[in-house]
Amino acid sequence: MDDDRVICNVCEREYGHRLHWLYTIGMPTLRSVVFKQASFAIKSPGHASKAFAGLPLNEEAHQIYDAAEHDLQYLGGLLQWQPLGVTTDGFTCTLREWDTLLPQLRKNAGALAALPSAGNDYQQITQDCEQVKKHITRQSENLLVGICPECEKETYVDEEGETQHVRTSIYAPKGTTYATCPRCGTMLDLIRVRADYLDSIGGFEITGSPRDASAYLLEQTGEHVRTKTICQWWDRGKLPHSIKLKRGQYTFNIGDLLGCLANIS
Repeated sequence: MDDDRVICNVCEREYGHRLHWLYTIGMPTLRSVVFKQASFAIKSPGHASKAFAGLPLNEEAHQIYDAAEHDLQYLGGLLQWQPLGVTTDGFTCTLREWDTLLPQLRKNAGALAALPSAGNDYQQITQDCEQVKKHITRQSENLLVGICPECEKETYVDEEGETQHVRTSIYAPKGTTYATCPRCGTMLDLIRVRADYLDSIGGFEITGSPRDASAYLLEQTGEHVRTKTICQWWDRGKLPHSIKLKRGQYTFNIGDLLGCLANIS
């Protein structure tokens, strides 16, 4: 950027969108989880012990809820919104609660973007959104979409001294069009991420039965595909790069399998 702005127009717009999401969806839903009025946890097949009464609050969700509200109050303190107080860390913050604070923060996204600390503030709100989203989304509904292209531009040296690209797996509920990378905070077009992922692994293969292919898809994507469905893909010519071997064995092209899965998802 040529001017003195800390973050660009796109990030400023996304900053506002995240604040709006926290107000309309994130914090109200998380509050229901905190007070156990709603649950998105995967239920265990076992039975809970009756030796101790259950806590009235979801403690893990409560910590995320408090942390997000603390960060929002810190933003209000940067804008000197009364009434003001001081955190245990010595930072000025507003004493307003999130439900009255967020609408005003959303309207003042431009002022927040102009602050010297806007880059760090924006990143913190992005991380808060991801933490909140994690607690209000059923993990069983999240499917592997692909790898974050922004993180993949970064490299690191592994234990053997070889340079590797950072690979951050992107998971999202079925039907989601956009999502935020949990590591770098980039807003991602999931259709493009999916297409790039299919291209990158298009030449990979696994050898086994249709049952083995079904287990592979379940492990890699969280999506259960019946063995019969995979056999139908083969019979209908939807696995053009795969090869049928002897005794019910196949060499499955991973790109073929994921391409068929994408069409039924």
